[in-house]
Amino acid sequence: MKKRIISIIMLLVLVAGIGLFAYGLSGRGIYDNAADMMGVSKKDAMTSIQDPTTLTSVGDLSKIGADKVKTFLKGLGLDAAKVDAAVDARVAYEAAVANSKDRDKFFAYATSVDETVTEDNYNDLIMNHDVSDPMRLDMAKAELGVDDETFQALTDNAELLALYQEGLPSLLENKKMTSSVLVMFVGLILIVAAGAYFLILSMSLKPRARTHAANPKVEKITTLLLNYALFIILGLILIVVSIMRPDFLSMGNILNILQNASTKGILALGCAGLIVLAGTDLSIGRVLGLSAAVTASMVQSVTYVARMYPTIVSPVSGLGLLIPLFSSIAVSVLFCMINGFGVAKLHLHAFIVTLGTQLIAYGANCLYIESQP
Repeated sequence: MKKRIISIIMLLVLVAGIGLFAYGLSGRGIYDNAADMMGVSKKDAMTSIQDPTTLTSVGDLSKIGADKVKTFLKGLGLDAAKVDAAVDARVAYEAAVANSKDRDKFFAYATSVDETVTEDNYNDLIMNHDVSDPMRLDMAKAELGVDDETFQALTDNAELLALYQEGLPSLLENKKMTSSVLVMFVGLILIVAAGAYFLILSMSLKPRARTHAANPKVEKITTLLLNYALFIILGLILIVVSIMRPDFLSMGNILNILQNASTKGILALGCAGLIVLAGTDLSIGRVLGLSAAVTASMVQSVTYVARMYPTIVSPVSGLGLLIPLFSSIAVSVLFCMINGFGVAKLHLHAFIVTLGTQLIAYGANCLYIESQP
């Protein structure tokens, strides 16, 4: 009975933790969204929110999306008509700038104003990512039908920037955003505590003789909840995060997660067998770094003036990527053999052996790339 009451309490703790985590995540989402809308890093976003005068430019609307920017600015309490006018003007400006790089349109405009241009002029124009070429300036202004002063204001993005600076201070009044990190941390602690309790409880349950007949359905549900407690918790977190950030389950984000986790996943598979056998390997990260450095020093373009193996991947050698591949494998195998010899033959503890090879691999990496530790 006592254990059941504790389990109910821990279940409530789990629910509270998920709720706090979701609340904090939604506040964090406001902050992340603000950084995206401003076109700045998340590190600089809070600085701009606290002091909007430090914000000197905003992101490219063609990449962010005009509708998203409108929704964000209107959410800051700004006048909807001003927001629509500023965003639409900026969209038209960016479209005119993009059109000024179109080859056919560029030569057609030059003909219409009796200007003589060559392919070299056009190639120089393409190299200018900003509106700096006089012909391109005139072409964009003509398409927009504005004077020099208005065009310069659009180039500086003055109107849209002023709206950002006016509305950003309101984010500091949003308690959800300012307390998001603390709330997420508290929620995560509660989730981990409840998850650890259910994990320990499920591992401590042992078959024992029953003094009375148990309800098969209740027993089945209880066993299911205890055996799969962590998976259920992860599933709930996944559902909450997906609701708060609908783009979390997008194909692009999933591929990004898989790409970032691919290297760590391979390392985890290598360590899994050791952990199952009650072993450990502290050197795996350093060995990976040394192998990567060796591979990178060999995989180079033949046109790159390199101090390390400048022609090793030349088609003349006929070896392509085989030498870098097998060299990387050889480095990893060498350190694994040292670890295995120390544990199996010298009967040293895996912690001590791999701690030593970790430092050796790190030192070898610094020597190889001629870098300071």
